[in-house]
Amino acid sequence: MSNQQRGTSTLGSTIAEVNTDGSRRVAAYGPDIGASGGRFRSYSRTTASTAIAAIDGTNGILWACRFTTATTGKLALVERLIITATSTVGPTVAQETGVQAFRATTFTAIPTAGTALTLTTPNAKLRSSLAVPEMLITVENTTSELTAGTHTLDTLPLGAETAWHLAAGATVQMPTVKLDLDFRDSPLVLANNEGILAGPAVTQANSLAQVHRFTLVWREVLNYPQ
Repeated sequence: MSNQQRGTSTLGSTIAEVNTDGSRRVAAYGPDIGASGGRFRSYSRTTASTAIAAIDGTNGILWACRFTTATTGKLALVERLIITATSTVGPTVAQETGVQAFRATTFTAIPTAGTALTLTTPNAKLRSSLAVPEMLITVENTTSELTAGTHTLDTLPLGAETAWHLAAGATVQMPTVKLDLDFRDSPLVLANNEGILAGPAVTQANSLAQVHRFTLVWREVLNYPQ
């Protein structure tokens, strides 16, 4: 024997079956990903910097993303950030090289002096009909670091990766440094005016030049009514 429960929230008045022992009969269904995304929108974007040398491991910024929305309760869930640094010119002396990423809060102005990516076309959407994302992304493109915007960085990075680079002409191949921040089990949650800054983990000098590539995978979601 069972009885019925009818919802009264703004989500509708669908009848739910409840057994006499108190257990409820439920049906699982996927997230709302309608033509424009509903409450659940997925995006991915990869970009590369130009070859850059002599960058500051303390203040250098090569890539940034900032989530900005006017919708109350809307969040960006970062699932993955992959950064690689590939050497194009070896250093004159051996040195450490690496990449790192920090979360930024009170992020009211994104860094400038780079290229702001165009996300108004389907080139970042994992379904072509999704709404335009509200994530802003910019990357270095002038062989110099980005000009800092307005933000507060966490004291410690989300992650960092380094490698030892031998001098140019060494018989060992030049390394590619890869930082893979995988948040798929527990997403990095960004609210309005929050984001991520990425750059070198150590000061880069001695004529070492590298191209950096950045891949960001994220979702933009709305809270369900309470």
